[in-house]
Amino acid sequence: MATLEVQKRDFTLKPNQLRQKGIIPAVLCGKNLDASISIQLSKKEAEKFLKSTSVGVQTELSVEGEEYLAMLKNVSYETLSHKLAHLDFQVLTAGELVKTTAQIRFINRDQVTSEGILNEMLSEIKLECLPKDMPDDIVVDLAGLNVGDSIAAGELDIMKDDRYRVLTSEDSLLVHVSTPTVEVEVDEGEEEIATVPVIGSEEE
Repeated sequence: MATLEVQKRDFTLKPNQLRQKGIIPAVLCGKNLDASISIQLSKKEAEKFLKSTSVGVQTELSVEGEEYLAMLKNVSYETLSHKLAHLDFQVLTAGELVKTTAQIRFINRDQVTSEGILNEMLSEIKLECLPKDMPDDIVVDLAGLNVGDSIAAGELDIMKDDRYRVLTSEDSLLVHVSTPTVEVEVDEGEEEIATVPVIGSEEE
C-alpha cells in the first residue's frame, strides 16, 4: 500500500500560485468527515507518488500527523500544458462498500502469435467492494492468443468472486488479436487509363 505525507492547504495563495511554487493542491473527502480537508504536497512528491500508484488504489494518507485510509479518486491536469494540477482522495471506512477502479495489467505479450496485431482495448475495470478487498490491479495472461482471439471482461476470474460487484459490462473487450492489414499499391498510370472514357462506348 502506498503511503503519502501531505500538509493542510495554504489559503493565502490561489491554486495557480501554489502550482507556480511547485506545490500541488489536493482534497480529502468522505461522508464520514465533518468537512472535506483541503491539503497540498510538493510537485516532486506528487509525481513520485503517481509513479508507484494509480487511481483506485488504497493509500495511507498522513495529514500533519493525522492518519487516514484513503483512495486516490482522481488526478487532474491542466488543459493546455497537461501539467499536474490537482489530486482528489476519498476516505475509506472498514466494512463500507466503495466504488473503485482496478487497472488491468497484461502479461506475456511476447507470447501472442506474431502473425496478428494485439489491440489493447480496455485498461481498467470498475467495481464495488469492501476496502480490505480492493485490488491494486487485475492480471490478464495473453499467452497463446492467436489471430481472431479476444478476451472479454466476463472471462475474468474476478467476475466469479462474490467479494466483488463488477460494474464494467461483461461484453467489454479487453484485447483482440486482429489480422494485419495489407496495403495494396495501385499503379497511378493504370488507374488513369482505367478511368479514361472510351470513344464510341455505350456510355457516351
